[in-house]
Amino acid sequence: MKEEKNIETVKEFWSIFDERKYRDAEKLLHEEFEAHWVCTRERFNKEEFIKVNEDYPSRWRTVLKRSYVSGDQVISIVHIFSPDAADQFYATSIFTFDDDKIIEIEEYWAAVEAPPEWRKKK
Repeated sequence: MKEEKNIETVKEFWSIFDERKYRDAEKLLHEEFEAHWVCTRERFNKEEFIKVNEDYPSRWRTVLKRSYVSGDQVISIVHIFSPDAADQFYATSIFTFDDDKIIEIEEYWAAVEAPPEWRKKK
């Protein structure tokens, strides 16, 4: 089952990232891989994507909360946090597969923060 294999690949990807062994993720990425961080309008090829994650400051944990599969795409939601920082995030990632490899990741990030004052006054 291709869908089951794709979802297992995404689980493996996030496990590798949680362990900060980014080079180990290369085997999961297609040669024509591209990552698109929509919120910051950045795009990375395979090598750039690995490098930007290796260079990212602090020790971030990545916990897969949910994943959904449909054909050649898997959508995942991960909680990202650090014991070294107060910031926390959720990332929604759309993985697209080609030849059993991840050819694209499109990511949307959101910060965990307090609601604005006007919503607190219900």
